[in-house]
Amino acid sequence: IKAIATYVDGDSPVATVTATKDDADFTVTGLQYGYYYITTTTGTAVTVDSTNPNAEVEDKNSVPTLDKKITGATGYVDDAGKKAIGQVGTDVQYSAEITVGKGAENYVLHDKMATGLSYNNDVKVFVGGEEIKGATYFNTTTAEGDTLTVNFVNTYIATLAEGTKIKIGRAHV
Repeated sequence: IKAIATYVDGDSPVATVTATKDDADFTVTGLQYGYYYITTTTGTAVTVDSTNPNAEVEDKNSVPTLDKKITGATGYVDDAGKKAIGQVGTDVQYSAEITVGKGAENYVLHDKMATGLSYNNDVKVFVGGEEIKGATYFNTTTAEGDTLTVNFVNTYIATLAEGTKIKIGRAHV
């Protein structure tokens, strides 16, 4: 990437394409013959020799999926785990599940508790059903606007296979 940077003018791109999560494929047309430097929001950087009029580029990275739900409360929890009614002074248990994508790096979970809830400093993290602990794997902080921020260590995340489930939450994850 650094070697090509001297030849790329980021202030005047030849084309900009904005795709949504649902876009499986898209086509860029009207490009002149030459070499093109392509980047994505997930960090992919490739060059394409456009003398091949039908070059195909596949993003080598993907955005992880996240599913957060309420798993327990004194009172009521809906079937989807998105709404709960709990008694004041009792615990609400929740979990967030991250599915690791291709090219995993810089994974951070930001969580903000709803009004009336407070964080008990008791988050646990599980990978493959086993609890992981310590700075080798992740660290927790409180970023501005967050109740809890979980930063995963890149060298650890890089060892996880695509599709691995990371579960984060209270004691019963």
